[in-house]
Amino acid sequence: MQGEENQLVLKIDQNIVSANAKEIKEKLKESIPQESGTLVVDLGQVDQVDSIGVGVLIATFNSLKKEGKGFKLVNVDDNLYNLFQVMRLNKHFEIEGKN
Repeated sequence: MQGEENQLVLKIDQNIVSANAKEIKEKLKESIPQESGTLVVDLGQVDQVDSIGVGVLIATFNSLKKEGKGFKLVNVDDNLYNLFQVMRLNKHFEIEGKN
């Protein structure tokens, strides 16, 4: 990401569903910026997020918020973007659709 300092971008290359939620949770945990900043999660290759996956994203956001850090989802496809809006997640953290 250009022009924004203290951003760490993590690309997720698999669906965020219960079968691999533990693995993705570990990836997210390992990617939390050590200093202040924002964890940017690129969902460009993600087609599906189930209820467990949503829980993983929310838990990550909550952990970052407690530490005064930011959380942002980018390259979210239209179906997931709509799901996140219905769940009102966009009221808590930034979500950007695919360009």
